Amino acid sequence: MNKKYIWVALFAILAFSTNANASLVGDSVLVEWLYPDGATVLTSDTVTVGAGNEVICNGSSTFGCSFGGYGNGDVTFDIASFSIGMSLVNGATTFVSTTYNGFKFSGLDFSDGSILTNVVLDTNIAGLDMSRVAFGSDFVQINMQSLQTTDSYWNLSLVTTSTSVPEASSIMLLGLGLAGLGFTRRKKQS
Repeated sequence: MNKKYIWVALFAILAFSTNANASLVGDSVLVEWLYPDGATVLTSDTVTVGAGNEVICNGSSTFGCSFGGYGNGDVTFDIASFSIGMSLVNGATTFVSTTYNGFKFSGLDFSDGSILTNVVLDTNIAGLDMSRVAFGSDFVQINMQSLQTTDSYWNLSLVTTSTSVPEASSIMLLGLGLAGLGFTRRKKQS
């Protein structure tokens, strides 16, 4: 086999191979406000993860943030590649004390098939800790019940584990390399 054809084949495989990195960017995520319990959806919206805030609550949002606690200040939800965050600025609010008063983010299907295996919370809200956070392989929820917030934030860093198998192009590249070694060895023996 001509070396030129091997190099052309290698270049084609490298040029057209895909790079599968886990990320939520470009995915659709369902954002739900759960109130007065963890099974009742008060309002919801499906958002596409991109640059900037996915939900902006300033009284005109279709998410309906101007009730049940939010209405005093500007609230935003930002979903990024590996994090979900909320910030409240220019105001204060107290989440009503019920069985559950919080948010659920589902459909977290990372682009490479990874699953959610851990969540790390960063916040300046007194009383908000990991006992108020629940998650599964494709969702995370946070209970804000009875919490008082003033110019506050929380951020959930999402930790994933890959469940993907090697890409076909990687296997082809390995096979082509082994074949090339075999051809060069065979040529040296003759």
